[in-house]
Amino acid sequence: MEKLAVQNKGKELLEKENKKAEKDDYDYDNVFDSISIEKAYSALGVNKSTSKADVKKAYRLLVKKYNSDQRESYEEHVKDILDDKMKEINLAKEILAKNGLI
Repeated sequence: MEKLAVQNKGKELLEKENKKAEKDDYDYDNVFDSISIEKAYSALGVNKSTSKADVKKAYRLLVKKYNSDQRESYEEHVKDILDDKMKEINLAKEILAKNGLI
């Protein structure tokens, strides 16, 4: 009985990982609705009271920091993490730009 429970738990974890992998591909058309403006500001490391110029500056600094193309010596898994962070940063910028906040 315990063995069956462990097998079922393993299947559940595998299904979760598969669903997570499917969600990792950004669908920019639908994602705008699911991310709030507050989260976009947070992703850029600023708050709502930050000026447009400072938001743009924060964006540029984060792009320089997380751009994996400039870090050729990094291993692939590190580049994947950096790429995910870049997707988050770019999505945040697009959300704020779409709403006229930068």
